[in-house]
Amino acid sequence: MESTQLEQLRSKRWLPKLLLAGVALECLNLFSIATTQGVLQFFSFSANRFYSFGVHAVILWLLLVGREVYRARSERRGLTHLQIASLAMLAVCLMGALIYFQHGARLSADGPHYFVQARSILFDGDLDFSNDYQRVKAHQPIAERYPVGTALFSLPFLLVAHLLLLAGKTLGLVVSADGFGYSYETAFGLAGYFFGVLGLLAVLRVTSQYVSVGMATLSLLTAWVSSFLVWYMVLEPSMPHAMSFAWASFFLCYWLYKRPLSRKQDWIVLGCLAGGAALVRWQNGVLLVLPLLDTLLDSPRSSVRALWAVLASALCFLPQLLFWQLTAGSPTTMPLAEHGVTWDQLSVWQVLYSTNRGLFPWNPVFYLGVIGLFLWTRISPRLGSLFITGFLLQIFFNSNVAIWWAGWSFGGRRFDGCVLFFVVGVAVFFQFLRRRPLVPIIGLCVFLALWNLSLMTQLRRGDIPPDQLTSFRSVSVNNIQKYYERFGFPFASPANWLFARRYEVSPEKFDRLFGHEGYGNFRTDFDLESETFVGRGWGKPEMNIRGEWFRWSSGPQSTFLVPLKQARDYELTVLVRPYEGALSNQVGLRVNGHLQLWRSLTSSGVLRWPLEQTLWKTGINELRFEYEKTAKPSETGSPSNSREPGIAVYRLELIAVPDNE
Repeated sequence: MESTQLEQLRSKRWLPKLLLAGVALECLNLFSIATTQGVLQFFSFSANRFYSFGVHAVILWLLLVGREVYRARSERRGLTHLQIASLAMLAVCLMGALIYFQHGARLSADGPHYFVQARSILFDGDLDFSNDYQRVKAHQPIAERYPVGTALFSLPFLLVAHLLLLAGKTLGLVVSADGFGYSYETAFGLAGYFFGVLGLLAVLRVTSQYVSVGMATLSLLTAWVSSFLVWYMVLEPSMPHAMSFAWASFFLCYWLYKRPLSRKQDWIVLGCLAGGAALVRWQNGVLLVLPLLDTLLDSPRSSVRALWAVLASALCFLPQLLFWQLTAGSPTTMPLAEHGVTWDQLSVWQVLYSTNRGLFPWNPVFYLGVIGLFLWTRISPRLGSLFITGFLLQIFFNSNVAIWWAGWSFGGRRFDGCVLFFVVGVAVFFQFLRRRPLVPIIGLCVFLALWNLSLMTQLRRGDIPPDQLTSFRSVSVNNIQKYYERFGFPFASPANWLFARRYEVSPEKFDRLFGHEGYGNFRTDFDLESETFVGRGWGKPEMNIRGEWFRWSSGPQSTFLVPLKQARDYELTVLVRPYEGALSNQVGLRVNGHLQLWRSLTSSGVLRWPLEQTLWKTGINELRFEYEKTAKPSETGSPSNSREPGIAVYRLELIAVPDNE
């Protein structure tokens, strides 16, 4: 009996250590397979490096399961729901790592700039990036403009990859160990992915404090896979957004887990995490306002301890100040001008609703998250309000950037620091539906009713044959087109509805025009491609016998929407032909509501208007053409045609007048 207890005691000592060693070994093995393309690995299962990676990922996951089961049994309990959810999340993340290994981009978009920072610090010991850019492809050498946090947190991964390559050379393998190439670039991407996984686990743990573990897991998986985060973790982890999400989540989760913070040590740790998040993207540092407001609402006296967080965050931000000192000559030279940051421009609606990478159209799951946050304010008024405040702060900073759409990007990536807010909001929204099962049932009933009404409408219009086989694919496409033209994309509302009401067009036009970068000069034929800019009062594009496209105006007015980069003097020329039943005609023009001189029209020709700068604005401008005469073709020999054309328009040009004229 005593020997059995002694053996159990010994197993308690060595088994957890063995499992931990196995986990560490398999992590290193996966890292080695990915960075060396399978050239250097332990216990190779296949010549196919992807298959071998997958097998070792399964072994790693089983070791993690074994470790958690052993811990639970040693404490004489079963696995908790949170442990099971975390293991499930890790399984999904290991699958994501395999996808990155097979299909992910190594260095793309802004990734090269962050990589050369890390490479220069580790291998050259300086911040002169000129030699690094000779080996790393980038559109232009601007690494000094970028935050340094991603590079600093990636250094351990580059170092381990370098040591593995040196070990490979010692074993006689033909590998390059100079800091450039696939191995180092992969290690750099894995750094972002690794921190992103840790961020997901942290968010899962904190979210499960407010909702059930199952609901927290569902909302986290949904928010991750349905947003920009999965792109920047799996396909482009060399970009800073996975790292930014992770550090912002570490900071927010620590605050929420320790809340209310009472000890000085807790405030110092919180400040260090906030400083780390600001190193990756300086906008994240603004989130420190949330715990400060929280403790201030608790007690003004206790908020004195919060100053330790401010001090600690400032100290942790010192590497960035040193970076600016060495690259720009001043520790306070934040490169805002290069990124077009000005505090007098607010592109709030564009950042949230434009189809050009607007947050909600590209990440509709976050729309549900924001709705959930407002619902949460009824359950937890303070935290719900603080989360909404954090979101509003990020809107403010992101909307003050000239390139508010973040260039070539996938979705509203600059909101990476708000993912925790959205995950909690999505979980609350799901719970709201769960507790009110009539809501989805009513939604289904409404859908079925609308479907049947649309079917009736299509049958009356003749879109569906009355006595033949019916293609419900065509029916579905027609329904979607009709409802889309009427209501627009649901996750761009209410902005698209307000746009449609303002310009009296379909909400569908919002997708094509709102947030458009704008033109310096504008030219278009009135063909199918002009549909983006055509407003109300036009017929469909037609082609004459010479192959020229045109559109008839329809009714006494017709509008045209033109996005411009800036207001300046322009000359408008319009190639037109009058309708025979409306001769001689007068054509007027209003630019953004301002009436210009009328032009006489007796034959085909060009109408010209010189237009002053004061008439225009940056963004969308409305040209409204007015016609003294229109005529119905039904009154002049075409009884089936009830439109009222005034003129046919072939081409429109809006050319900026040179400044020296």
